[in-house]
Amino acid sequence: MIVQIWSATPTGVRGTLIQVEVHATGGLPRFYLVGLPDRTVNESRERIESALKSSATQFPRGRIIVNLAPADVHKEGSTFDLPIAVGLYGASHKDMIQRIAPLLSKTAFIGELGLSGECRSVRGVLPICLELKRQGFTRIVLPIHHVTEATLVNGLEIVGISTLREVFDWLHRGCPKEIFHDSRDDNSSKTRSPKKIKLPPFDGIVGQSFAKRAMVIAAAGHHHTLMVGPPGCGKTMLARSVRHLMPPMNEEERLDVLSIHSMVDASKRDHLQHDDFQQLTRPFRAPHTSATVASLLGGGQKATPGECSLAHHGVLFLDELAEFARNALEALRQPIEDRIITLTRQKRTVEYPANALVIAAMNPSPDGSWPDLLLQDEAQQRRAIRYQEKISGPLRDRFDLFVEMDRVDVASITESNTENKQDSMDEEDSLLDQIQEARNRQTHRYGCTLTNSALTAAQVKTSIKKHPSVEPLLSKAATSFGLSMRAVHRLLKVAQTIADLDGSDLVTTHHVAEALMFRPKRMNSTPVSESRMN
Repeated sequence: MIVQIWSATPTGVRGTLIQVEVHATGGLPRFYLVGLPDRTVNESRERIESALKSSATQFPRGRIIVNLAPADVHKEGSTFDLPIAVGLYGASHKDMIQRIAPLLSKTAFIGELGLSGECRSVRGVLPICLELKRQGFTRIVLPIHHVTEATLVNGLEIVGISTLREVFDWLHRGCPKEIFHDSRDDNSSKTRSPKKIKLPPFDGIVGQSFAKRAMVIAAAGHHHTLMVGPPGCGKTMLARSVRHLMPPMNEEERLDVLSIHSMVDASKRDHLQHDDFQQLTRPFRAPHTSATVASLLGGGQKATPGECSLAHHGVLFLDELAEFARNALEALRQPIEDRIITLTRQKRTVEYPANALVIAAMNPSPDGSWPDLLLQDEAQQRRAIRYQEKISGPLRDRFDLFVEMDRVDVASITESNTENKQDSMDEEDSLLDQIQEARNRQTHRYGCTLTNSALTAAQVKTSIKKHPSVEPLLSKAATSFGLSMRAVHRLLKVAQTIADLDGSDLVTTHHVAEALMFRPKRMNSTPVSESRMN
């Protein structure tokens, strides 16, 4: 008799169904594990044998073949420990398996086993549960640590177990509808820290009204932004405020974010809390300047997601942009444009979404300040140009908004200490309503959650309604600023977002003029003659 147990393995942010087939026959003791397993899967025999003995069950004698189908899909990780153990147990209890076979046909098992029979956590539980639901499964048996995460998928019965013995007892009882609760959840709920008080998005940021306006536009239309200014002018604080300006995630977006984060270790999951699904905030990732291409885009032996994907539906903040390695910056061009990352390895290809709002910040020169044009210090101007040229033209062309900043004067700081805090909070609350209304207009216009920044060239021509006076202004701006066709389209997208914030159905010259204010002015425009440069 061949015992068939269902399981699954994560592939990118989706799950792949795997059928575990166990065939036990007489003969000399032999154990064969086939179906393109990796080293971790091959080592499962020792873990499973010890776990069975610790669960008062003997490892089946004779010739045993375990097949992981489909055979052409690479199997990796410790996810298959539990289904293989259940299959081996079923090979020794054939009457029980035949009795509950109809129930097992709609039940999947995942989990790693310890030598004592303890069930341990695995990666990618949420993508697996979503795939099981799509495939019509009704039940999943998994380690009790993942019960809270798995219950996010509606319509799937979750059975959490702590030990392998609990699984065998549950099978003998006929697979009843019950959920084993983790007592640690009850204890943690009593000691859980209180919710943080919600602060205004621009709390503590003095002045910089132009930069604040850019952050509002970026949050409303999902526009990538580059801030250039001296140290201490508020670039980092502004970047951190964008996440709180963006509208709350809907259920689909929250599941997308959690699916990606379930693929990495808990230490990389940032602030995400599975026990507070409805209050889940957008991710904010700020990689160090020493980050490699693999850490930004993803990779490694298991093709895990990188920072770009971990910031999906959130903010990817690249501070000190010019200090990143040149190859790492150039590798960002495709994800910023396509909002998806494809990782190709020897045995498979996986895709990770990367729809993150990129906010970058840098200094205008190595010494941190803008060149003083009155001093005509050519050495300082030359250093500034060389420093800014670390950001290539194609990468710079991916940014919609350019914010050139200066330090805040002392008078502005003094005035901020005396202003009415309540008025400031009311003003920022109205900003949040304005941004939400702008997003609603985009959803209504495009019929989906598409934002203005994600429009293709064809959609820009058909979806953006312009006033007749806009075309001459665009032509003149393209000539004056030396804009490429991509830059003109990005300019129109920004103008459309400004129109949405104003509640206007038409893009007017006023909206285009404001969008032009966010084009680079001082960057790489220092008047140093070519002869001197050479």
